[in-house]
Amino acid sequence: MTNWVIESVNTPSSMYWMRGPTGVGKPTIAQTRAEELAENDYLGAAFFFTVKEHRNPLRLFTTIAYQLTTTLPDYHGAVEDRILKDNTIVEKKMSSQLKSLIVEPLQELRKQGKSIQPKAIFIDGLDECVGEDARAEIIKIITSSIREGSTPFHWAIFRNLALCRHSSRTTLLQSLISLNSLSLARQTARSRCICGANSRTNLNTEVSRNCSNYGQLTTI
Repeated sequence: MTNWVIESVNTPSSMYWMRGPTGVGKPTIAQTRAEELAENDYLGAAFFFTVKEHRNPLRLFTTIAYQLTTTLPDYHGAVEDRILKDNTIVEKKMSSQLKSLIVEPLQELRKQGKSIQPKAIFIDGLDECVGEDARAEIIKIITSSIREGSTPFHWAIFRNLALCRHSSRTTLLQSLISLNSLSLARQTARSRCICGANSRTNLNTEVSRNCSNYGQLTTI
């Protein structure tokens, strides 16, 4: 995983998916790798849904934005200005939070000629996030961000091996197929995407096939 981050620094935004059964130590892996990357200035933010106080999905992108302000000085000022203008941002839906707190401030910095170092963002324990629809929305928001190239970050998501049930399956598969189509169009063989699933409907096979040229999946 550390190599994936380092090798991805000069590539488009990407995603790494690590899946495994409960009890194999995914949070420990996430914590250890995050600390290693932070020491070498490759980590932008890390969010752990496994922490009880963090299971509210509306805390995800606000927390990531806050952590990014501690590692990206220019970004700090851009975010602060937005919050001062609209302090209700933290209460809005997740897609609006990502746009207002992360995407648009980065766009402002680019217009000013300021470059942003690509960094890794870790999200551990997605299964612990409250609400199946919220979990599906998080995946959709991040894959859309990668598809649109709206952020320079490389996303690493850790989740239980059992993935996608009921309504989430269609949302995830659609996001992955769309993301993979973009990869083929751009011919960015070194890019990564979220890919990994295990369900009663052969979703794992479909996702793996559609992401074979775009994704990195690790099962533990």
